[in-house]
Amino acid sequence: MNKYFPGIGRIEYKPDAGPEDTLVYRHYNAGETIHGRTMEEWLKFSVCYFNTFRYYGSDDYYGDRTHQRQWEDGSRSLDNYKRRMMAAFEFFHKLNIKYYSVSDRDMAPEGESLEETNRFLEEMVTMAADLQKQTGIRPLYYSADLFTHPRYMNGSGSNPDAHVFAYACAQVERSMDAAKRLGARELRVLQSSRWLPERPPASVLPRYVSHGSVVPHGSPVQGEDWLPRTAPDPTQAFRSSASPV
Repeated sequence: MNKYFPGIGRIEYKPDAGPEDTLVYRHYNAGETIHGRTMEEWLKFSVCYFNTFRYYGSDDYYGDRTHQRQWEDGSRSLDNYKRRMMAAFEFFHKLNIKYYSVSDRDMAPEGESLEETNRFLEEMVTMAADLQKQTGIRPLYYSADLFTHPRYMNGSGSNPDAHVFAYACAQVERSMDAAKRLGARELRVLQSSRWLPERPPASVLPRYVSHGSVVPHGSPVQGEDWLPRTAPDPTQAFRSSASPV
């Protein structure tokens, strides 16, 4: 893996690094044991796929993109997503970490239909699984993106349109399958924080949390305990001002 970041080797531990040594770990020693556990076990560093590889360095209102990358053409084509994933895994490998965090829409673009979207995701998950075998890297968490598409402008788990709610459930089901296949430590559901304009948040929040609890929130997907956790008490969530996202 040396196509997109040539001339850069794996980042290693170097405690005696000087000012000229910029691409090293000076204090982080993955194999060093502290209080019975290695630093690698204590500090599960994870590269956020969206912020690192899907964000183009732009401001939606005040500026154009500032990140110009050789693998990125700015399109939502499957070929562009494949190049991006190859660059990402090369980056993960050279950074010498064990985890990355990713959503379904980070991995694959939205298709013209649910069937096409699922087909795109299946192809990209297969590619990611192969790259994981080569590098030994896996997701710290895998998430279902239930907020970026316009269909979720009025929410996902709490959406008043049953068709949107059903679509969200289907998307979560695919994400659960992908998370388990990729060996993710957790599954997360990223839901919309947008509110219906005619309803104040105070009156909607308990219902939102209650309806949203039909999908898992931060559920572990390893071993026997990978099913959704117990649904939260919407009243307690409201009293603690917890975010429904």
